[in-house]
Amino acid sequence: MIKLNTTSLGEIEVSEEHIITFPEGIPGFADYRRFTLMSIDPELPFVYLQSVDEELVHFVIVNPFAVFPGYDIQIDEETLKELDIQSPEDVEVWCIMTIRDSLETATVNLLAPVIISSKHRKGKQMILHQSGYTTRHLFSEIIQPSDTKEKG
Repeated sequence: MIKLNTTSLGEIEVSEEHIITFPEGIPGFADYRRFTLMSIDPELPFVYLQSVDEELVHFVIVNPFAVFPGYDIQIDEETLKELDIQSPEDVEVWCIMTIRDSLETATVNLLAPVIISSKHRKGKQMILHQSGYTTRHLFSEIIQPSDTKEKG
């Protein structure tokens, strides 16, 4: 077990089997290659991507399919090979959020999703060339709750 004193979740323990290795790091944070996913609230589609190498580094990430059902990506062959992904069941797709003042002004990077091989515990931030997505989609404009109820 590795003990971390994080800024957002306080002191946490991470077991080796929960560490995800990013062989190339994350752009802008190439020195940090080991991360773990930490739940914020099981009811929410958000988690922390917490660095194991640097306690102060974490990202809020969101499951794009939970909030933006129209999100459509193709994982390129290079990424599939690098992460040794054999099956769709082995893939997790997350998008990094930027939250400055509030969730209403938060943005989501749909252009460069974080792809994780849950089977091999490897990850990569992949750029979707010619996708039409940007790095700063306003979260409040893309969110579409998956369980909307009819008013009656």
